[in-house]
Amino acid sequence: MAAACVGGTCSYPCAAGFARCTLPTGDCETNVASDNNNCGGCGHVCPAQSTNATTSCEQGQCVLHCQAGWADCDGVFDNGCETNLDTGANCGACAAACPTCVAQTCCTPTSFAACASPVQIGALAVGQTVTYTGNLPASVSAAGDSTPNANWLVVTFAGSNADPNYHPHITLTSTGGAFSFSVFTDCTGAAAPVACGDGTPTTGLTQWEVFNSGGFIPTNPGAVPPPAAGTVYIQVLNGATADCSSYSLTISD
Repeated sequence: MAAACVGGTCSYPCAAGFARCTLPTGDCETNVASDNNNCGGCGHVCPAQSTNATTSCEQGQCVLHCQAGWADCDGVFDNGCETNLDTGANCGACAAACPTCVAQTCCTPTSFAACASPVQIGALAVGQTVTYTGNLPASVSAAGDSTPNANWLVVTFAGSNADPNYHPHITLTSTGGAFSFSVFTDCTGAAAPVACGDGTPTTGLTQWEVFNSGGFIPTNPGAVPPPAAGTVYIQVLNGATADCSSYSLTISD
């Protein structure tokens, strides 16, 4: 900038964003808009590290750069990025309250039912197919059910095992997570329908089916085919410890 006479002395003011920090008579050599050691003025140092953050000098101000999953929610520079964004009070953002926060995402359970009050799929006729979708956030269980990450459903295959087209079939697909299901079947006949949790389940499945080929032959060893009008309980499980993935069950007769 041009020189000026101030109080009988020649003065050489610096351009905006610069200062003489080395010598009073220097050449405005210091960029105080971006110099971490002279941020906004000579000698004003931005610390290289802060709590869960690094810093830089931007427009003459010390600025925090938070690590992933952390934020400066109180606006106090000195305590850095003090807030964990993977909590129910701050889920993914400051003050974003959420009952179930999974990996900084608010995960709203869409399917949680206990064995004693399962999701009712209803009765399927031969040739009929239904699809059920839901998710199972980590470590959450339905009221009255002690198993976390679980959902119960019940379906009746209303065909006859004398019908060669009678083909109970359950397929599980998912967008992630560690989903599987267990099947509890009625092996005593329609006169004594299966109750919640009866019998020995076939576990760890992603597919289960039985079909009529000279009599019922299960494709999964140990699976017990339902009789005519057989009732099946399905327990879907998510083995992940922190996951909000969704799943889909395709159930057909």
